[in-house]
Amino acid sequence: MLKVLLLFALLIAGVVVGPMIAGHQGYVLIQTDNYNIETSVTGLVIIMILIMVVLFALEWILRRIFRTSAHTRGWFVAVNAVAHASRPSRRC
Repeated sequence: MLKVLLLFALLIAGVVVGPMIAGHQGYVLIQTDNYNIETSVTGLVIIMILIMVVLFALEWILRRIFRTSAHTRGWFVAVNAVAHASRPSRRC
């Protein structure tokens, strides 16, 4: 786990520091009817990573609140067993 965390830290550092050393970071323009969003490619990557982290944290919190993984795991097994039991056998 520590190796994976270190690998991600190095990857993020490379995404941030690499374009700075190269001298050009690229340009991203997202334009809609009323909004213009201008940023560098590095900034966009950092924003996307932060959004993913927030979404994963939100999912983890919701799973903790509702305990969906533990309580609903058996529901689908029971539904599947009932569906197979109610089908007539088609053996020849």
